[in-house]
Amino acid sequence: MTSSYAQVLELILPVLDSLTLLQCSSVCKQINQHITESSTLQLSLRRHLHRLPHKSGQIDSNSADELSELIIKETSIRHVQAKRHTFELPPQSHILTAAKGRIVTFTVPTPEPSDNKWELCKIWTKDGKFNKSVYVDFPPEISMDIPISIEEDVIIVPELMSDGMVAMHVLHLFNDGEWALHHPIQTSEVAHVSQGLGLFSRDPRNGRVWWTRGGMLKIIDWRRGVVLGVSFQFLHSWSAGS
Repeated sequence: MTSSYAQVLELILPVLDSLTLLQCSSVCKQINQHITESSTLQLSLRRHLHRLPHKSGQIDSNSADELSELIIKETSIRHVQAKRHTFELPPQSHILTAAKGRIVTFTVPTPEPSDNKWELCKIWTKDGKFNKSVYVDFPPEISMDIPISIEEDVIIVPELMSDGMVAMHVLHLFNDGEWALHHPIQTSEVAHVSQGLGLFSRDPRNGRVWWTRGGMLKIIDWRRGVVLGVSFQFLHSWSAGS
C-alpha cells in the first residue's frame, strides 16, 4: 500500500459509520488490513458492537485503555461456557418449576396417602440431589397448570370438596418441616371459590391468579385474599370487586 493511498484511507475511513466501515473491510485485503491495524477504527467498530456512544477524533490514552478493555471483554465472552447439570428424575415425575438452584417436581399419579398425609411435590437441588418431599393434609388436585413461584415461596393448590366446591390452598413450600404451610392471607376469599372453577393462572409472582370455567373468569389477589373482579365472558360483562 502506497503512502498516498494510506493517507487517503486515513481521511475517508474515520468519517464513515460503522456499518459502512464493515462493508469497506470486505472490499480488498489492503483496506481490511488498514481497518484492522487502526486503533481508532477498531475502537469505533467495537463501540458500535457494544452499543456505546460514538466518539469522533483520534485515539488518546483513555481511548486506548477503553479499546483494551473491550478486547478483553470480548475475549472473556468467547471463553464463557454455560454450566450444565444433568440428572435423571424418578419415573412418573414431572417438573413444575425451577429457579434459584431448586427444582420442584410432582408425581403422576399422586402417591397413595398415609394417615391423611398426601405428597404434594418433591424439591431437588440444581445438581439433582434430593432435598425433601412436601406434604399436605388434603388430596391435592395437582397438575402442570397450578400457580407456583420459587421466588415468592408460594404454590396455590386446588382441593375438590365433597359438596362440589373447590378450595384453593395458598401454601409455602420452603420451611424446616415436611409440611407445606398455609400462607397468612388476610381473608378467606381464596379459600373457597365458586363451584366448578378450574385454575388457569400459571405465574403468581404479580400477586394475582384467576380461575375460569363455563364462561366465567374470576381474578383474585392471593396476597390480600380479595376478589379483584368477575367476568362473565359469555355475557361480555365485567363486575369489579372491591
